[in-house]
Amino acid sequence: MNERISVEAYAGAFYPERPISFVRKGQKFVVVDVVKQWRTPDEIHFYVIADDGSGHEVAYSFSRDKWQVIAR
Repeated sequence: MNERISVEAYAGAFYPERPISFVRKGQKFVVVDVVKQWRTPDEIHFYVIADDGSGHEVAYSFSRDKWQVIAR
């Protein structure tokens, strides 16, 4: 199941270029490393390492203008 989240993202040449932090279930995670990034026709995905050492896949949907965390 995928879960909607609140994300602060860096936007340089386009939005979103990369996530900076996100809030999931009331807890804020600061992104310390973007390990992997890839695109699908409608989404951009990031596999990130948070400041607590946990790994998360977060994705932004261009058509829905929404962020979500992808359950693994």
